[in-house]
Amino acid sequence: TCEAEYEKPQYTLDQLAAKYGITFTEDGKKWNATNKAAAIVAAMAIAKKFGKETGRDGVTVFREVYGSLTFEMVDQYKYDGQTYKDGACACGGTGKIFFASFYGWDDSYSRSWDTTMEMNRNLVAHELGHVFDDAIGNTYDGLSRDALIPNSDLY
Repeated sequence: TCEAEYEKPQYTLDQLAAKYGITFTEDGKKWNATNKAAAIVAAMAIAKKFGKETGRDGVTVFREVYGSLTFEMVDQYKYDGQTYKDGACACGGTGKIFFASFYGWDDSYSRSWDTTMEMNRNLVAHELGHVFDDAIGNTYDGLSRDALIPNSDLY
């Protein structure tokens, strides 16, 4: 019923992110609600997969694997001696991902808001893949870009 739904706790995006050990920070550019939501949806999808694969609570496994994460919105970041003003990079040290840009649904070519949200979710999931790779001690820096493709199977 409506009354029962009203009694359920309501969370801000930052509170929901904290459940997954994620903190949003800013250095220049600001986070917007849509991009925060995409980041949280990526964490939720990965946690769901962890839970399915381990038979345990996915959020708990997510926190065990990633620990504390910082998602920092920046004007630019440096990677391999070069400065970038767009995209994202898990090059900020353990558990830190820089985001200089997300996909916009008003870009020069037409796509739906749902597709854009999915692409942004996959962008975050892709960067979390690099953090995961670092966490397990894999030094291979050539993770598949398939996670950026809409409809890729994160679930």
